[in-house]
Amino acid sequence: MTTAISLQRGRGKGRNPWRIREFLDDQGKNLTDVAAKAKARKNVVSDTIRGLRNHARTLKVLEALGCPQELLYPLEHQREETAA
Repeated sequence: MTTAISLQRGRGKGRNPWRIREFLDDQGKNLTDVAAKAKARKNVVSDTIRGLRNHARTLKVLEALGCPQELLYPLEHQREETAA
């Protein structure tokens, strides 16, 4: 299942949830772990990873875990690459 970019919002547009989940798996983490650290519900974390939400605490936890910025904010990084 992929999330249609037309359903994604704001900074989450273009976010690939599977790559983020692969990153979490490589770290030995899952959505429940992220939800506990972000003090959020698992569905909020899932929606954020899928780009349907942009929950600040969830994004901060993912950043703290070392998730690459280009996975979390793909369109912003595309703009930077085209400007360079």
